[in-house]
Amino acid sequence: MILNYIFANPSMKNGETWTPICIPGISESHILYVYIKFSTLNTGIIMVCTDHSQDVFFNCQKHATAMFKELNERGLIDIIDKCTIQMYETFGKTLKCG
Repeated sequence: MILNYIFANPSMKNGETWTPICIPGISESHILYVYIKFSTLNTGIIMVCTDHSQDVFFNCQKHATAMFKELNERGLIDIIDKCTIQMYETFGKTLKCG
């Protein structure tokens, strides 16, 4: 559900986002907070939190930066992007609608 929300809102893939998400069937006092940061169009980090304090946002930001640095240093961002594009191309050819 969270991924659907993110991909249905293209602006979520620009820069960093810290957004509350209310999950249907859960009381209003139980809101999830989602930190979203994309490095490229196909590569992003999503962290789901129950605490909305400012410190949590900055901790998520710090950890996302460290994760992207590690992925870049190992050359994995390019690999993830290439694999994601290949996956979309494969599903586009094999899935027939109508």
